[in-house]
Order: sequence, then C-alpha cells, then structure tokens
Amino acid sequence: MDVDRPEETSTIVRSLNASTRYLFRVRASVQGPGDWSNMVEESTLGNGLQSEGPVQEIRAAEEGLDQQLILAVVGSVSATCLTILAALLTLVCIRRSCLHRRRTFTYQSGSVS
Repeated sequence: MDVDRPEETSTIVRSLNASTRYLFRVRASVQGPGDWSNMVEESTLGNGLQSEGPVQEIRAAEEGLDQQLILAVVGSVSATCLTILAALLTLVCIRRSCLHRRRTFTYQSGSVS
C-alpha cells in the first residue's frame, strides 16, 4: 500500500482479514525515496479485531535538529567545565600570592636579628 501524502504521518489500514499476520514498513519520500524502515509485525484477532500489540510511533526527525541538540549539550558542558577550571586556577593563584606574602620579610635598617 502506497500513501503519497507527505503531510500525513499516519494512516489507517482497512479491510484486514481475521487471524492474519501483517508486516509493515515505511520510508520517507519528500526528498526522493529514502531507506525502508525495519519490518514491524502485527496480527489481527480471530474475531477480526486488531490485536493490542505494542504501539510504535515512527517519526522522521530532521538530522539538523538532532545535531543542534548534541552541539547545545556539548557546548554547555564545555562552558561549565571551563568555568570550573577558571575558578580553580583563580583560587590557586590567590593562595600562592598569600603564601608568598607570608614568606617575604621586611627588614628595617639598623635592626639586628
């Protein structure tokens, strides 16, 4: 069954037979035929009703959105790490300057030690 309505993301399959196994797969075709998805198996019950199998939602997400999300996460983690590193370096520099001041002695002229 071909559904040539790119604006739709779902379809209803009618006239199914009772106690029958069906295999489904989909592919995108907005920018030319894409790769086929993996097969999904569903079957109808003996009374003609569709079984309550697991519901699978197939969504075509744009790769650009996924890449933007990854870049946003990596960027925020990097910024956090750099901020922590800068704070640690600042603390080390302050501590060294305090220790350096304690070690320097001032001598007055004429004093004998």
